[in-house]
Amino acid sequence: MDDLAYDAGNPETIDRSEEKTITVTGGCSPFTWAVTGTGFTLENATTIGRTNKLIADATACGTAVMTVTDTWSDMAVYVRALLAEPSALLFGDDEICNWKEQACMDISSKALCYETSEPVALLDDTLEYTKPGGCLRVYACLFENKGLYRIYPRQIGHASEMKSGPPEFYYDFAGKVGFYPVCDEANAGKNVTVLFSKLTDDICNIPIEYRLYAILYVLYRALIKSRKYASARIIVKIYLRNLLFHRQDLYERGVDTREMMKVLDKTMSKER
Repeated sequence: MDDLAYDAGNPETIDRSEEKTITVTGGCSPFTWAVTGTGFTLENATTIGRTNKLIADATACGTAVMTVTDTWSDMAVYVRALLAEPSALLFGDDEICNWKEQACMDISSKALCYETSEPVALLDDTLEYTKPGGCLRVYACLFENKGLYRIYPRQIGHASEMKSGPPEFYYDFAGKVGFYPVCDEANAGKNVTVLFSKLTDDICNIPIEYRLYAILYVLYRALIKSRKYASARIIVKIYLRNLLFHRQDLYERGVDTREMMKVLDKTMSKER
């Protein structure tokens, strides 16, 4: 994760009764914004995105000094507040950072909460492809804005009479993702977009609603180090129960059938 920084492309001046978009790079959202100076305000005090608008009214003059802070990159502040250790004594910043990365990997692997997509280029006469790096579970595959049907590998050759052509089915098995029918020369080089959950060690990739649990994980590791085992057990139970609550929608679904993919008929008959 890169450090929070002021984007070099931001405007250097602003006129009275004017608005300018300001951008930051790096850091971890949400961001807290503040500005000082005569006649200057900001559109938002807090943003999830990396941009905000600086507003100069008709009385604006002098320099606008903006301060932007990110909430989550320095987790040591949160953890030290809970441990009543304002400065690094028993727990070093690097140690807390390592625990934070472990927490992100544990949360993303248990809750499957970091979701993303990547293209997979089709090759002529090729059935299987290596899954995107860090892929934990494939949720869907799209080809030319059309969703592919999920099947099991044993159904290959039985699900369709077609031997080659554009893909209509996909399967996920043993680190590979397969597309059937096998690609022909006409479709080689086209992309299948794979939607999947991914492993990550970056707190910025963890959805906001899961980040509190990263603090609990780091606190648990700190309590273990300080030999407060009873407190550590309580914290890790809270941590795991919260993750279990968020996993209720992650139970494996059955294979999609054509009947399940049908769109409901929304036409209405005439009233008599």
